[in-house]
Amino acid sequence: MVVLVLAAVPAAPATAALVDPVPGNPAASVRDARRPGLVPVVLVHGLRGSASRTFGEPQAEGDDLWGTYLALCREGYVPGETLFVCDYESDNLGDFREIARQSLVPVIDEALGASGAPRVDLIARSMGGLVARAYLSSLDYRGDVRTLVLVAVPNRGSFLANIVKSVEMVHLQEQLRQRGAGHRRSTDKPVLPPDSLLVAEFEDEVAYVARQSQRVWEPLFGYYYTSAWLLAEREGGGRAEPPQFLDWVELLFPGVFDVLITTAQFPPVRPDYISVQAGGFVPQVPRPGEGLTRAYYELLAIQ
Repeated sequence: MVVLVLAAVPAAPATAALVDPVPGNPAASVRDARRPGLVPVVLVHGLRGSASRTFGEPQAEGDDLWGTYLALCREGYVPGETLFVCDYESDNLGDFREIARQSLVPVIDEALGASGAPRVDLIARSMGGLVARAYLSSLDYRGDVRTLVLVAVPNRGSFLANIVKSVEMVHLQEQLRQRGAGHRRSTDKPVLPPDSLLVAEFEDEVAYVARQSQRVWEPLFGYYYTSAWLLAEREGGGRAEPPQFLDWVELLFPGVFDVLITTAQFPPVRPDYISVQAGGFVPQVPRPGEGLTRAYYELLAIQ
């Protein structure tokens, strides 16, 4: 995979176009410019952005094309065939890994299915680059990205972005506290694997902890934070004191607590590091997964 990094430049106004706008339906207007054999491109916008404001994708039938979207169309890319946009505008405050799983991966699948190509090229701007990097570094990455182009991505963090997200989070928390209908976070219980499938296969310590964190503990903690902290019932105008996380899990998800904590006081793999040699017991150096209990790894996943 090739990674191209373009330095940050002053952002143009939302109404400015990198290429002169042209009217009309995007698919119809570029049909004659189609070039065979193109690797499909997926565009990923950044914080407070959208497919329309960042790349110039038309929002409705008949809207003008402009910017990167128009430039790619003029090079022969066809929307819905070799040109796609990952638009996560409704979840701009989400975790990068969550956005990658829920928004980016489905668009990549759509692009591969429509084009028949084995890989895609990603063009990611600002926070979109962090979303793309989260996917490429995750356990879910399938080797389906040929080139990643990073445009003005805050790879070392962004103080201004932190301020923007903090302000947005304060606003979102107030919406949640008022139990408004407009908030973007579901308060439904998370969908977890059945109790018999809660324990992931133990390949090595790092992979096990990462997998358990993503598939079990992160959804649980998100629900805990929303229901036990933000939406906790108040008494006398004050906020109710929330329970400790594991106490809360034991109360509301007893099956999860029993499988992953209570009955997990043994190593993830069979501890056969005590062997018999020359008529006596000789201790061997434990292999990964033999010297610590599975509950210990679950606590690491929670951290």
